[in-house]
Amino acid sequence: MSNFMMNMISWVLLLLVILTLYLIDKVNHLAQLYEAPKPEMPPLPEAEPPSDILFAGLEGKKTVGRYEWQIH
Repeated sequence: MSNFMMNMISWVLLLLVILTLYLIDKVNHLAQLYEAPKPEMPPLPEAEPPSDILFAGLEGKKTVGRYEWQIH
């Protein structure tokens, strides 16, 4: 096969891949337009962290870097 034909086949394959990706993007965009709006969920209340014997000594302390301060 000549170099010209190999070059043309390569360009055609590249254009087909680009066209396929473009069409997938367009279909995805159209699907998002026709999607029903989702109702907003109310934010969930934050649960208190469980008391744990392992970390009980860390209650009331704030650690920043290597330093530790006691919160009064």
